[in-house]
Amino acid sequence: MSLKFGILGITPGNGHPYSWSAIFNGYGPRMRYCPYPIIPAYLGTHAFPEDGIRDARVTHIWTQDSAASRDIAASSNIETVVEKLEDMVDHIDGLLLARDDYDNHESRCMPFLAAGLPVYVDKPLATTIGVAERIYRHQLYDGQVFSCSALRFAPEFTLSEDQRLALGQLRTARVELAGTWERYSIHGIEPLLVSAGDQGEVVHFFREKKHGKTSLSVLWESGFEATVTTTEGADISPQILFFGSHGHVKLVFHDRFNAFKNALTAFVRICRNPERNATRDLTMRAIQIIENGL
Repeated sequence: MSLKFGILGITPGNGHPYSWSAIFNGYGPRMRYCPYPIIPAYLGTHAFPEDGIRDARVTHIWTQDSAASRDIAASSNIETVVEKLEDMVDHIDGLLLARDDYDNHESRCMPFLAAGLPVYVDKPLATTIGVAERIYRHQLYDGQVFSCSALRFAPEFTLSEDQRLALGQLRTARVELAGTWERYSIHGIEPLLVSAGDQGEVVHFFREKKHGKTSLSVLWESGFEATVTTTEGADISPQILFFGSHGHVKLVFHDRFNAFKNALTAFVRICRNPERNATRDLTMRAIQIIENGL
């Protein structure tokens, strides 16, 4: 049975409602006028429905701007635009909360959590441990909330087994990202944590912030140390440079379509079996680092 999803919200600089919906539904001629030109550019390199996700569909949309809702619906083949977000609750199997204004995540997802629906919350779930824990307390069952940076599902942004062998013992890492710390640091933190694996507890943080740049150095029990840097207004692709006892490896993120598709596919699996949602620990470890960089 094909799942029905609702998609909620739009925020400045964030085109996820267009792209996420199109990855499920395909797209129409209106997509050429999308206010985020990169989206039709990369969608145009794929065939639909062959390259999309076929066992689910975005059927409902709400945003705080009815004109934007209609434009997204026309662009991404969404059937129903609702006037109030609660109007979609009884008609969907899961929610895509595609807003990255983290201060509103809790209030936006509560009606859907209360209805027992699984919810995919755009990154970051929260920027403090306290708020994240409060959101998880609204769950009616374990695994109801899923949140991630899609970049941790990008194969080119995760160390392969051959790269791990070439590195030897991990020593340090340097992560570079464009944008603000609050909204974009998670794009490097989650892939870093996945590639680094278990390094024990964090034992030290050191933060520097000046001229639109935030850098946080993190030291783990194992001796592994990483520095995550975000630079506002920079024009750089997300990248991680790992140094090990035998050499170094540089990872550069570039494939938006497959990162989003892989993350959304993970959510589809979770909707069918919430027990497969084992992301909470990683999410909380990432938020611990975000909070210490604030």
